Amino acid sequence: MSLLELNDIKKKFGNTQVLDGVNLSVEEGEFITLLGSSGCGKTTTLRIIAGLESPDSGQIILSGTDVSSLAPEKRNVSTVFQNYALFPHMNVETNIGYGLRLRKKPKSEIRDAVTKVLSLVRLAGFQNRMPSELSGGQCQRVAIARAIIVSPKVLLLDEPLGALDLTLRRQMQNELKILQKKLGITFVYITHDQEEALNMSDRIALMRDGRFEQVACVADIYDRPKTSYAAKFVGNSNVLTGNVLSLQGDKIVLSRDGGIFLASKQKDGDGFYAVNEKIAVAVKSENVHIVPCSQNSSKEVLIGEISSKTFTGGLLRISAVLPDGNEITASRHGIDFPLSIGETVAIYWDYKKALQVRWSGI
Repeated sequence: MSLLELNDIKKKFGNTQVLDGVNLSVEEGEFITLLGSSGCGKTTTLRIIAGLESPDSGQIILSGTDVSSLAPEKRNVSTVFQNYALFPHMNVETNIGYGLRLRKKPKSEIRDAVTKVLSLVRLAGFQNRMPSELSGGQCQRVAIARAIIVSPKVLLLDEPLGALDLTLRRQMQNELKILQKKLGITFVYITHDQEEALNMSDRIALMRDGRFEQVACVADIYDRPKTSYAAKFVGNSNVLTGNVLSLQGDKIVLSRDGGIFLASKQKDGDGFYAVNEKIAVAVKSENVHIVPCSQNSSKEVLIGEISSKTFTGGLLRISAVLPDGNEITASRHGIDFPLSIGETVAIYWDYKKALQVRWSGI
């Protein structure tokens, strides 16, 4: 039995359908991330699990019990918010021990528990500091300590690192992952940042328009996206459509405006394709090769024109526009690239790196 189950959760705000039949099973000790753009429904899902919002229909099952109608304090879950939500008039010790005081625990037990959890979040000796005397990263550690001190079955984290700078955010990603494994608490994490989700999670639930587009382990959702939307959102793949020309063993030959391209043969496991069938293919930018037409002798290429070159995050991204206006992006290490904007180029890839995906818009 899963620790947490969401069964056909629906939620409207006014006339807007925010959640449209959400289903999810979360295992005990799992780190699962709800990933998606703003407005996709991930925060509403988290708030419904926490009991801060009520679903219009559906069930929230925790440890085999339907908690859909229970108040937040009865659910044995804790929530960490992006804005920390620390009490400004309380010091660190009092903030962290707040939940245990509500549970009428003895002062000595609270003091010992605070000391222990401060050590876990690397804030030993900070008991008497006020929130105004802490950095953003330290405030977030206090918020996490306050959430885990009550030993929740599930810890809900609503973009907890969003307010931190890039360097600190990456440091905290690693610390949170280590802490989760050490404690064994189930984490349900929210972010819109695919890199953060890939770095931290056991599984990712990609949300779109109030539904899950794909739920899978990190390797599967990155290397084997099921839809065009998943391919673009996780891994920034190029997605293009083409008509099947022929099958050559495990290789599909496709045509489109701009030339011919290749993909690996896989369609729902049956390997059947009809000639002239239109399919969508995803290929990651790091697998795309862009070369001068003079250096290419193959007929199985797309012809395009260099439209932009940008250097970001240690990678040079080169985009080429096809005759129909669609762009394909290649990425490579290093800043040097001999081709100029406006130059005509040949574009190709290893067919084994190109996967069919179900078209779901991008």
